[in-house]
Amino acid sequence: MDATRKITWNITQWRTRTLLIVDLGLAAILIALIFLIQAAGTESAPAQPAPGALLYATTFDAFNDEWDLYPGRKSAQVVGGQLQVNIGDTNDGAFTWLDRRFSDFDLTVEATQLAGPDDNGYGVVFRHQDAQHYFHFLISGDGYYQVLRRNGPDLLEDVTTISGWRRSEHINLGQDAPNRLRVVARGDRFTFFVNGHQLELCLGENAIAETCQGGELTDVLIDPTFAHGHIGVAAGTLSQPGALIGFDNLVVVGPEPAPAQ
Repeated sequence: MDATRKITWNITQWRTRTLLIVDLGLAAILIALIFLIQAAGTESAPAQPAPGALLYATTFDAFNDEWDLYPGRKSAQVVGGQLQVNIGDTNDGAFTWLDRRFSDFDLTVEATQLAGPDDNGYGVVFRHQDAQHYFHFLISGDGYYQVLRRNGPDLLEDVTTISGWRRSEHINLGQDAPNRLRVVARGDRFTFFVNGHQLELCLGENAIAETCQGGELTDVLIDPTFAHGHIGVAAGTLSQPGALIGFDNLVVVGPEPAPAQ
């Protein structure tokens, strides 16, 4: 092999090895980036809290940056030390959530109808994954309560009424009447309270909620759909617009062990 051909061959071989090294390096970088993106998009499960441990508390007077707040006809904003959810249209709703995740919890919040019709719905969002996956516990200004689950994008197909609207004498009615709402989550078991009184649910796809004809009455909901998630508050309208609900004094602690059966 003459000197010129030898030099050319060596240069070609060097370029090939260099390109191979560069390609392998780029591949390694891409794999690392994919891993980091996947890791960032996957939130680990929160630790199980100790009974009674304070997990979160707010009076909405300050440090509200962790809440998803937004203006508009359908809004969630802090006004005068309250987190207010306003719904300007009929048959519409909105909610806001805290940018923290909880596994088991014992949540209480004070909710007050500030304006609008009594034919409404307002309350707590829990085990929230995103805008299409969560539970709702709602009461109304005319004295009813219900529990819903959303598990997909379709508002008709993916929203399940776990327990339909049932009347409770323990709900304070109408405007400027505060109600203390409480949700306790222990694993896949949930209990619901209003003003210190535990509420019964009526389970059954075809049950008549008010009388629970064709359904099953229970004071504990068992549902493993979401193991952990965010908490939040929500409000909605039915046939009349203009619901304005204020939320205050929200506290989350670790739940006490379930009472022995």
